[in-house]
Amino acid sequence: MAPPGNQAANGENKPQPVASEETGLLDSINLSINQGDRLIALQPKASPREYLAITIGAIVWVMLVDYFTNTLPPHWDGCDYIFIATEGIIGNKHLIAPFAYVPGIPFVARGLADLAHIPIASAFEILIRLGAVSLIVLAFALAHRFTHSFWHAAVPAAAIACTAPHVKYPLFLTAFIDGATYPIMLAAMLALVSNRVALCMIIAGVGILFKEFLAVPLALLMLSVFLQYLKTREPKDAALLVGIGALTAFMAIAPRALIPVEKSFQDIEPFKCPPDLRGLLQNPRNMHRNLNIAHAFVSYWLPTLMLITPGRLKNIWHDLAPWRLMLIAYLGLIAFLTMYGGQNLYFFVGYALAAQIIILATMTNCKMHRYEFVCLFVALIVYNKIFLRIPLPEEGFYRFVDFYGCWSSRVSIQTLARFAEALLYILLAVLVRRFAAQASRPQQS
Repeated sequence: MAPPGNQAANGENKPQPVASEETGLLDSINLSINQGDRLIALQPKASPREYLAITIGAIVWVMLVDYFTNTLPPHWDGCDYIFIATEGIIGNKHLIAPFAYVPGIPFVARGLADLAHIPIASAFEILIRLGAVSLIVLAFALAHRFTHSFWHAAVPAAAIACTAPHVKYPLFLTAFIDGATYPIMLAAMLALVSNRVALCMIIAGVGILFKEFLAVPLALLMLSVFLQYLKTREPKDAALLVGIGALTAFMAIAPRALIPVEKSFQDIEPFKCPPDLRGLLQNPRNMHRNLNIAHAFVSYWLPTLMLITPGRLKNIWHDLAPWRLMLIAYLGLIAFLTMYGGQNLYFFVGYALAAQIIILATMTNCKMHRYEFVCLFVALIVYNKIFLRIPLPEEGFYRFVDFYGCWSSRVSIQTLARFAEALLYILLAVLVRRFAAQASRPQQS
């Protein structure tokens, strides 16, 4: 296994994909790919040895980041999740929305605490650490389906590991559930692209009780089945479409209709009497929040923005032709849920991880110089402040929220500074590419 940089250094052409028996995203998406075509078919799964290597690497990385990361005692949402884990939801008259509607992680934490005879807060910390390791391994598994080597699949997994919402921030906010629910999202998307329809339905259907964003894989599955139905007009496809829609509606609506809450922090309350839908219009008109959403997307997509070029964009657009509609729909749904989500926008944008992994994995099949990867990972570690201590809210609330930014409608000079810093790294990547291109040219005698 040669590192990804060797491909560019040796001047090799882009490798041709290996045809796969798996079609992915159902038969509605045409993946009848000839060997001579550059469109990407799903690559063979990684070997057990490769999974062992990436698992060891993930454990070491999480332990290293954990060593340099302080932990915030349960605050805000974390207190609500611990309260649900402690008191349950049946007969509990002091529940708060939306936390009461996603009791999955609190219930798992309670079960782990009872089984291991440890405090519930400690159980949350264990789940966050297990989630971080499993996320990196699943990122590698998904990337490997779109590229041809261990090292090329390791690049997206490492980029995800160096992005603050996935490892660093969850290790700080251990009582928040996102660090443990990202792997569920990734597992559902992996099942989806591997054409494991039933498995995707099970993971995403149950996953809605862990995080509302798990409705996204089910929506994409519905889109895929709908496209197939338009092509075949088969009753079985119509029945499957209705079944997925019913599952999604039930898992999303039932908790909100059946679980009574004392108060709510949601921007939209369709089940209140009368319904409160003011947020549908208010949130899109909040320019400060919109700026922070843009900030969150730029920060999160920095790996792709640093590596992308017009030529690579053209290749990606061509290579991912069978997946374009799904990726566009996926990102649109994530943006929509982020628009109407809570305050920590960086966490919400992080649920777009499957799209970034697929795009980065596809991009590694293009010519790249090893200097680009060095520049990328140094920039990610610095920009995401992987080895820095995060200020506690007690040390100054604005110091805390401005550390990464992307907080609700809070816009400050630090917001603009973070934008400028991201742009600086993108420009640095351009200069590194030019330097690498000049260095790799043969010297004229």
